[in-house]
Amino acid sequence: MNFILTDSMMLQIEACKDLSVTCWKCLVRAEKIAIELRSPKVELIHVLFALCMDSWTPSYHCMSHFGINAKSILRSHSLLSKRVRNPSGKEFGEPIINMDVDLDLSSEVIAMLFVARELATGQDSRYVGTEHVLVAIADTPLRHRFRSLKKLNSNRNDLLSFIHQLGFGSVSVDQ
Repeated sequence: MNFILTDSMMLQIEACKDLSVTCWKCLVRAEKIAIELRSPKVELIHVLFALCMDSWTPSYHCMSHFGINAKSILRSHSLLSKRVRNPSGKEFGEPIINMDVDLDLSSEVIAMLFVARELATGQDSRYVGTEHVLVAIADTPLRHRFRSLKKLNSNRNDLLSFIHQLGFGSVSVDQ
């Protein structure tokens, strides 16, 4: 049996080059969130929710510094998940499908990862960290759904400066 890489697969592989370990974990968590919410692809909103879950990551530290309450963003996830039911009527979170399913990244997530890589490169970082992903997400249309992302986007230069001051920009601290 031959395995053929499609153009879509190649694009996803290229988008995920040079991700830090923490960033990889974030994408894995985003995929699990997408599966739980019955989404056919990993979308930006799933990545945002995943960024808000670990208080020790550089992205979470950046949110805290700018007065953004990650828990309030996660409440949106909780509200959304409560509206999701499977055909048998089970609540969200109860296993209904195989969690070993591999979902594709949406074109928006792929584009965001390329922007995050450009940000990391611009800060002389060897890796794309969660902090770069956070800045890149704040540049997407998703910012119109969350005031906190609008706040980060309007303070973009300050955020990049903060990342650089903490050393996240020179060598990713989440490796």
